[in-house]
Amino acid sequence: MKNKDENDWGDLTMIKAYRIYSTKNNGMDKNNKISIRTQLLAFYLFLAPLDFLSVVPGVSLARILIFLPLVGSLIYLKYVKIRIDRFFAVPLFYLIIITLTSYYSYDVAFTQQRIITIVLNITVILILSMFTYNHRELALIKKSFAFSGWLTVVLMLFYADRNIIGGERLTIAINGVYQDPNYLTGFFIFPIIYYLDDFTKKKNKLSIIKMIVFLVFVLLTGSRGGLMAIIVSILFYSLMRMKDVKKRFSSIAILSVLISILGLIFNFVLNMMPESVANRYDIAFTLRDGGADRWEIWESVINNYRQSPIFNQIFGWGAGTIRYFTYNGNVAHNIWVESLMEIGIFGVFILFVFYLLYFKKSYNLGAYVVASSFLGYMIMGLSMSLYSYKPIWNILLLIIILKNSGFKKDTLQTDK
Repeated sequence: MKNKDENDWGDLTMIKAYRIYSTKNNGMDKNNKISIRTQLLAFYLFLAPLDFLSVVPGVSLARILIFLPLVGSLIYLKYVKIRIDRFFAVPLFYLIIITLTSYYSYDVAFTQQRIITIVLNITVILILSMFTYNHRELALIKKSFAFSGWLTVVLMLFYADRNIIGGERLTIAINGVYQDPNYLTGFFIFPIIYYLDDFTKKKNKLSIIKMIVFLVFVLLTGSRGGLMAIIVSILFYSLMRMKDVKKRFSSIAILSVLISILGLIFNFVLNMMPESVANRYDIAFTLRDGGADRWEIWESVINNYRQSPIFNQIFGWGAGTIRYFTYNGNVAHNIWVESLMEIGIFGVFILFVFYLLYFKKSYNLGAYVVASSFLGYMIMGLSMSLYSYKPIWNILLLIIILKNSGFKKDTLQTDK
């Protein structure tokens, strides 16, 4: 008997179709239930914005919460299906490269800390992707990404702080611990594209308001890299959407109107913001301050890389050691420049293959919301050090879950 997609009634008789329909709508379809494992995963993804909080020194809340879906997976061990392919091998190889740097690292202690973080992130990807997820589970995972954006908004409302970061930039501070405002914007990328998708497909006007809310909070953070990432994500999604729809002219008109509205909102909010924050979005100001001294930092790292022995140029100085190679002892504020110094040109190549492989897969699946969001994170990586950034690792997990669940189209667009 041929396997049927749940929406493909094919050769089913009317009686069989009715029975299946009745079963599903009464919540009795065992194959369409939301497992405890998935519920725990969704809970973890929803709370991802709390990653900056520490339970004990050196151990973030997210590092504790991630064990919830991992432990929950133990109940479903009989459903595990190990898929040894390039999507499994490449992240594992990246982990091996990170681990090997501890043998020649400039600072073994820093490298060991980085290894622990990468091990946890990749373990989550490899273990949780061994299960197959149904449509309802994927819809819940999608919503958890979107709702994490709303959690970020709530945190920014109730725990707002404009004094920690210079220039009245809005961020979050809880019990003396604060989050980098640039990192906050990453939790808005997926929700913005999610609601853009909802608007273009269902013409839900409320989705425009939701997008505007997120955009306003992005602007208040003063994050230029975050805003650029969101703009690129919106443009990429729009291009992919127009490529697929039949009524192309109508879609172009709708998207053009929407982008114009967002542009007007941008100008309006910009005029209402403190001057020190608004200036950050001025190109002339950005050129004068060198991207908050990022260009000088990158230059110092590149110079140190050029002066390194050939071995270290190929394999780096050790994961987590970047602060030894910047002129001010800070991070590189660029994941590629940072990786070049820490794991060498060979490690950068593997990381690039890792990201490109997963991005290409999300695109080929037709998962344009996911692909657009991931592209945004890669843009963010050009101005931020995001080696342990939860939104990136979470979107990588989502991509391999989609792939291993065997869906040809982006089932994230269906909430049913």
